[in-house]
Amino acid sequence: MTNHLNGNSLPEERRHVFDCSGRKVAVDNEGYNTRCSEGNLEDYVRANGKYARPGITQPKLLLALNIVMPIFGSGAQFVTGLRTILRQDFSGFPHGVNDVEIVFYINEPYHAHPDRVAANRLTLDILNFIFKTSERNPGRHDQERAEFLELREMLKPSSVILLEKLEAGLGELYRNVVASFMVRLSAAVAAQNLSEKSARLGFIDRLERTTVLMFIDDDIHLQNRDSLLSAYHHIQAKNGVALGNVTLTNVCSLSRSMDAVLRGLMQVFFVVKKELNICILTPRAASLKDYHHAPSVRIEKPYADQIYFAQIAAGREIIWLDVKTNIEEEDYPSNANMVKGLREYFEGTGDESALDIFKALLPQLTCGTKRCRQKEVKDLLQLLQAKDRLRIIEQCQKMLDPRE
Repeated sequence: MTNHLNGNSLPEERRHVFDCSGRKVAVDNEGYNTRCSEGNLEDYVRANGKYARPGITQPKLLLALNIVMPIFGSGAQFVTGLRTILRQDFSGFPHGVNDVEIVFYINEPYHAHPDRVAANRLTLDILNFIFKTSERNPGRHDQERAEFLELREMLKPSSVILLEKLEAGLGELYRNVVASFMVRLSAAVAAQNLSEKSARLGFIDRLERTTVLMFIDDDIHLQNRDSLLSAYHHIQAKNGVALGNVTLTNVCSLSRSMDAVLRGLMQVFFVVKKELNICILTPRAASLKDYHHAPSVRIEKPYADQIYFAQIAAGREIIWLDVKTNIEEEDYPSNANMVKGLREYFEGTGDESALDIFKALLPQLTCGTKRCRQKEVKDLLQLLQAKDRLRIIEQCQKMLDPRE
């Protein structure tokens, strides 16, 4: 996520970040940062207000911590991750759980498979029951019904639940969410009826700085009860960002015999990228001010959501939140699609382009005092080219072992 500029860089030259695959991507310079806070806010809303979603803009107040959970095809599986959110310690916020809001954004492509559509409707039914907008418990057996009832009775943050068809996936979702919060900010400023410009500027700056927007994928399980509070305090104190330090519990591909190999490869990929400071896994969180001044989401690009947040996080101090997750093979550009490409390569239905992701890391690796990853990744690539599954697993274990 580090910016890369030539020694003779001019202000108009473009910066670079790294996408999910580890490839260097040119990005735009910061936008909405040329005028005062009020002018920048007006410019942003004028350009992006059309993307705002009424379901998100209707709440009258901006709360301290705003969590967005993108959901697609999860069915009831998201409940495990939701439980780790609801069990967080919110007592450190001035008004406790009342300082927190969760936006559940269920999204699906226009031509989604019927199974995914059905899964989304089940998710919607579960959320409506847990957050008491419906009395019908959608649990399919006694244990599940009891789990949903337990979550229903817990003290919970306020919630927004919406289901929408999106053409451009997560990139479009991020764009819509950020636009919605900026419109909500604009409305909050207008509601103050502040006559003096200095007072309006101070209010905007304070509210942008103290409002944190966090994205948590539906398959992410927080490992510590203070994760959300720690992220919030870090962002306030350090003007930093929060990102996920991910441990994979399982990888599920179309070839179960490949899952152990794929889990090792993906975990190595995450670890090496984290060491290079180019890992941008969820949870992702920053102040609303940082979202405001970031360039627009390039929804037409693969990994648009990751590139977008990489721009926000570039150069900022990171707090790493320990999380666990699974990866299931998918077709859309993502780590799950990387799993598919590797699986097809091993089975002979795909080519060596699946290894390009690992090759992309090599130019960024150097020998340091603790680790010499360049040699290790080269060794791993040789084993991948030989398709030696057993030795690949051994090499991954070696690379993941703690070191002095």
